Amino acid sequence: MTFLEPILIPGCFILVGAGITYAVSKLNKIKTVSYLLKYGPIIKKTYDVIDPILDKNLSRWYGSDIDKAIGLTIEAVADGELTDKEVKKLSIIIAERWLPQKAADKVRHYSKSLYEVPQVLAAKQITEVVNGITSKSSGLDYARKLLSSFS
Repeated sequence: MTFLEPILIPGCFILVGAGITYAVSKLNKIKTVSYLLKYGPIIKKTYDVIDPILDKNLSRWYGSDIDKAIGLTIEAVADGELTDKEVKKLSIIIAERWLPQKAADKVRHYSKSLYEVPQVLAAKQITEVVNGITSKSSGLDYARKLLSSFS
């Protein structure tokens, strides 16, 4: 049996390692799903605002500007209900799941409206904050006011 030990022992370690990797990936998926369930309404409202922002500015902005826009949008939508850690986690989830085609469809739908919807007005305000035209506090306050009239 000693001649099989050099083969079996590493094989067992490989199987244990694969099992641990599988378990960790499943736990991460469960964590993400729990975030989606817990923060579903906030995520939906964030997409309603972030889609017009990214549709118009994606070609001009770099990654940090996009991350900043998503974070500011979450802060405006959540209206102070989330911690910084939760905002960062949701930013990552939203950035990973953002679909340009859905955003374009939503923006087309918004443009068919007879008046500018609050989501588009809030998107313009957040864009000004990211571009440095408006201060963060006044821009977020105005965006929150617009979005509260939408809810």
